[in-house]
Amino acid sequence: MKGNLTKSQLEQEIKQIVADKFCVEIDRVDLTSNLKNDFGADSLDIMETLILLEKKFNIVILDEENNRVQTVDDMYNLCRGKLELVGRINPE
Repeated sequence: MKGNLTKSQLEQEIKQIVADKFCVEIDRVDLTSNLKNDFGADSLDIMETLILLEKKFNIVILDEENNRVQTVDDMYNLCRGKLELVGRINPE
């Protein structure tokens, strides 16, 4: 993805990727959604979703970061932090 995002755009992009990956309606995905409990994800599913986020936002997610992801909010915070480091998040 090129250019800067707002935080709400980032949130929506992540929700869409999660919805597509787990074949659910986007309105079923919110920041509090637990990937394992709400969508039946296993560690491989989470890793695959993080790879999609890496490609979408042109970031690198380390294995130790991958292991801490349990919710959509975890994904959002991880991506937001990496995008903020390189100045690719706009203030709302």
